[in-house]
Amino acid sequence: ENFIGDNSLKSNPISKSEISFKNAKLNNCDFSDSNFGDVSIFDNANFRGERSFLSNNSEFNKAFFNNVYFGNTLLFNGSTFKDIVIFNKCSNLSKTVGDFSGCTFRKNLFFDYSKFNDLTFKNVSFERNVSFANCIFNKITLNQILFEKVAFFDNIEILDLKLCSK
Repeated sequence: ENFIGDNSLKSNPISKSEISFKNAKLNNCDFSDSNFGDVSIFDNANFRGERSFLSNNSEFNKAFFNNVYFGNTLLFNGSTFKDIVIFNKCSNLSKTVGDFSGCTFRKNLFFDYSKFNDLTFKNVSFERNVSFANCIFNKITLNQILFEKVAFFDNIEILDLKLCSK
């Protein structure tokens, strides 16, 4: 496997166009404080390392994360998603800890058929529809969430309910 070493695009204003990391293999990516332009494509990417994928306080328009392996850490704290976001079929049930605290999702969000060890949403606003259909989690935390439209949790599976906040 050819993984590119520690990568940082921190505070990088990415141009108004399409940026693609499709099929990328990257270690310790830090995209924090970045603006991702019109379309961001991360389909089939593979992120590794202790800080697998960081994108705190970033701004996304359309973003696609289909079939992505996120490694240990997935952080989007304080980020804004202005258009549709798709995290379908992402998986790492044994390791990935994801945090979307303080995020705003202005358009539809899909996590369908994804598998995560631990996913956290605190102080999050979903302005349009959100779907977690057919997801599997060891633990999921939803705290101070605003669902302005429909939220789908069809066929969701939480493997350890004792770990979930009530």
